[in-house]
Amino acid sequence: MTTIALQENSFIPIDIEPRIDALLAQSDEHSASHAETVVKGPGLTVTIVVLRSGASMHEHAGAGDAVLIGLRGWVKVHGGPGSSMDLRPGQLLALGAESRHRARAEEDSAFLLVLRHG
Repeated sequence: MTTIALQENSFIPIDIEPRIDALLAQSDEHSASHAETVVKGPGLTVTIVVLRSGASMHEHAGAGDAVLIGLRGWVKVHGGPGSSMDLRPGQLLALGAESRHRARAEEDSAFLLVLRHG
């Protein structure tokens, strides 16, 4: 699948459901997470992330602001001490640059990761 390069005056529809299905099909017990960047432009990256049930993302901090948008399943996202959120379809989580967080899929899941950088 190809990444779309965003340009001035772009208007590009993208059907992400087949991409989610393909990423989940690639996942197995040895590689329980996959990601695909679908849009890249100046200062903006949009990536589909899939996690199989039980898969985790280790604690990390992004270099720029980020937005997670739930598409499928249920991902528990933990931030600082005592802060967590259940990311489900239709929910959005905004993270400021350098916000430390980790995630665990409670069921097969997919979300959009929108990064602002530069």
